[in-house]
Amino acid sequence: MSQSNGNSRNLTIRQEKALAKLLQGRSITAAARKVGVRRETIHHWMKQPAFRREYHDGCKKLRHEIESRLIVLANKATSVVERALDADNTCATSSRRFLRYQFLPSDRVTSVTAPVSRREPFALRREFGMI
Repeated sequence: MSQSNGNSRNLTIRQEKALAKLLQGRSITAAARKVGVRRETIHHWMKQPAFRREYHDGCKKLRHEIESRLIVLANKATSVVERALDADNTCATSSRRFLRYQFLPSDRVTSVTAPVSRREPFALRREFGMI
């Protein structure tokens, strides 16, 4: 039987390791394999209030961290797009064409931009390092 690691959560060392693997996005089967227990054991642990509480608290913390990072990234992306759309040069024109090509359905592209040649999408991808 695993020993308790002396933490305030009253989880065993194996439970702590399994919890860490689950919070890293591993499946129950993969976490069990890494920790050296059967997957049924982790299912049993998930029914225990202390383990379940730690798992849900960990998920909440991860969700909050991800949301915070996404907000920061969205702000940066918005700034980049705004600068590209506001700039008055050839690069900005290419950026606008690229953004419209990438993010608008193909049936709307021709109504928003000038007619697009067959080679233009290829040229835009090359210009923006996509090929």
